[in-house]
Amino acid sequence: MSNLHIHAPKGSYIGQVRKHGCRKWQDAHGTYSRLDEAIAASAFELDGNHRLRVIFVDDAGWYEPLVVFEGARK
Repeated sequence: MSNLHIHAPKGSYIGQVRKHGCRKWQDAHGTYSRLDEAIAASAFELDGNHRLRVIFVDDAGWYEPLVVFEGARK
């Protein structure tokens, strides 16, 4: 017999943006439960900014924030 382990952490997505040449990311409008909502919120904040990303933050605190999406304006 073998045990099956399903990893499905609970958490939220945070959209972030930054200007060209900047190092620090700025959060865009809070946290979201779905990835597509966080991408849309970041895209609305992209005016005047160059890059966007979405990170997943685990609610339990066991894991570091994970970058799940990145995008850039050309």
